[in-house]
Amino acid sequence: QSAPLSPRATSADEMRQLEFFMDGPFILVAYAQAGCVLPEVFDVYLDLYEAALADLPYELISVVAYAVARAGLERPTFWARLRSEVERSWEAWSMSALGKVALACRLVLLAVGIERADGEAVLDLLQTVGKTLVLRSDELTFHEATDAVMVFALLPPSLVLNRDSIELLSCVCTFMAGVPEEFPPSYLAGAFHALCAIHLEMPRLSATGGGAEADAGTAEVVAAL
Repeated sequence: QSAPLSPRATSADEMRQLEFFMDGPFILVAYAQAGCVLPEVFDVYLDLYEAALADLPYELISVVAYAVARAGLERPTFWARLRSEVERSWEAWSMSALGKVALACRLVLLAVGIERADGEAVLDLLQTVGKTLVLRSDELTFHEATDAVMVFALLPPSLVLNRDSIELLSCVCTFMAGVPEEFPPSYLAGAFHALCAIHLEMPRLSATGGGAEADAGTAEVVAAL
C-alpha cells in the first residue's frame, strides 16, 4: 500500500508533513520503550494518525499499534479504527504488519488483561486479525504463527473455545507440524509453551460448567495440539 501523503512533496511544508507522518511511529516507539509517555507527544501524533489511518502504509500503522500498546495507553477509538481498516483491506495487508498488530494485542493483554476500557476493542481487533491469518494461511511464517498463538494463550478458556479461535489454533498447529524447521528455537519454544498453556487450561472450562459445546471445542483444540 502506498500512502497518499504527497510522496512528491515539493514545498518545505509538504516535506515536513511527510517526514512527520513517516518518522512519527518510530518516535512514538522510542518514547514508549523509554517509559516516557508524554501526552503532548502521543496525543498530537495519535489524533492525527487516527484521522488519517486509511491513508497510512500498513507497516507504519502496525508500528503505531505497537507504540500504543507498549506505552500502555487506553485508545479504544484507535483499536476500533484499526479493526475497521484491517477488515476493509485484509487482502492488502502484509503478513508482517498483521503479525505486529497481533503482537500489539498481546502486549495490551499481557499488561492489563481484558478488563481495561479498551479491552473489548482489542479483542475485536484480535478476532479480525485471526480470521485474516486463517484466510491467508498459505502466507504464514513463523513470526505470525508464534505471535498469534502466544496472544491466544493469554485469553480465558471461554474465548479460546470461540469457533474462530479454534480455527486459527488448528491452522497454526498444522503449519507448525508441517515446517518445524522454519522456526528459530526461541520462536518454536515460545509457540510450544503457549500451546501447552492453552491445553492445560481447557479442563477448567468444563469444570466450571462450560457445557457440551465447550467440551466439543476442547476436543478440537486438543486434537490440533
